[in-house]
Amino acid sequence: MIMELFDIMAKTMTGAAAARRLNRKLFGSETVIARNVKIDSSMVAHYATALDLSYGAHDYIPPTFIVDYSWEQETPVENGRASHDLDFVLPNMTMVRAGNDYEFYKRVSIGDHITVKRKIIKVFSKVGKKNKNLIFVVSRLQYYNSRQEKLATNVETFVFV
Repeated sequence: MIMELFDIMAKTMTGAAAARRLNRKLFGSETVIARNVKIDSSMVAHYATALDLSYGAHDYIPPTFIVDYSWEQETPVENGRASHDLDFVLPNMTMVRAGNDYEFYKRVSIGDHITVKRKIIKVFSKVGKKNKNLIFVVSRLQYYNSRQEKLATNVETFVFV
């Protein structure tokens, strides 16, 4: 149903009208993008290697691990899209990540079981420099351990151009 809505919007609406309709449709929707994924030392070692850091099994886990980790590797999303991406596309538009705002509350430990939830918190439009409509989608990802303690929050902004 959402994809049908996007097809209609892409053909008939301006950016502002499309953003208002998207906001009504998506605002407040919440999705679990990873559930009860166990953190093991190989996951952290892989992350550390990507950052060119040395890592031993008893080393401190970088706080950005949970917001950067590709959760879709562990818990596939139904439509096959990456967990850091949104669960939809807008026809004839390209999605670009425009920014992240992180808050970290507790350290992650080897053996923790992580659940990640995404909630759409804002959809709006602007007209770009070349008079092109831009649609912004802001979501909040929250990361919890198995004790339901909040580990981190990532407010993420995507722009459709």
